[in-house]
Amino acid sequence: KHLEDFVNDGDALALLQVGLEKMEAVINSAVMKDGWIQGLEEAISLHSSDYNLMTGCFLVAVSSLLLFVRSNLTGPPLDLPKHPLGCLSKHTSPSQGEVDAEVEKQFLRHICADGEDLIGKTHLLSYICTASTILGKLSSVCPDSEGSGATSFETLPLWTMRVHLTHQRLLCKNSATLKAQITSL
Repeated sequence: KHLEDFVNDGDALALLQVGLEKMEAVINSAVMKDGWIQGLEEAISLHSSDYNLMTGCFLVAVSSLLLFVRSNLTGPPLDLPKHPLGCLSKHTSPSQGEVDAEVEKQFLRHICADGEDLIGKTHLLSYICTASTILGKLSSVCPDSEGSGATSFETLPLWTMRVHLTHQRLLCKNSATLKAQITSL
């Protein structure tokens, strides 16, 4: 199945599970000891030439964004774990789907760009943080769509812009950082 098929079928949860399975070796590695966001950035930097891993990261990012948007903006909301890792099949422990108060604060700090507060009550912050972290890092390590590199994703700029625009919609005021990221695409 292609990415477009998953998106068109509205099956973002299946897409997330496929992506997490491709990332399983990294998820279970020592890279993730410093936390989810830092671990994702480090894993992408260290393994940017691993096509299978980069594809998994891309799938996780796109599906996390789609699930976040559905749960917070378009509906109907899904009954999802608070963390994308909770969607990984039977190989993970139930605690990986949970988010403690300190981790939730880290996600909130990550999403509050330039110190701007969130508008209203937002659910599943870990999903949009996952999407923005992965897409931002992939944009910096993967060649553009004209590149001939093995890890080139043609729609990466589109998904990166979409996550930044969604991120901006969550904030009370415009963020200069997000505006710069959007215009640089």
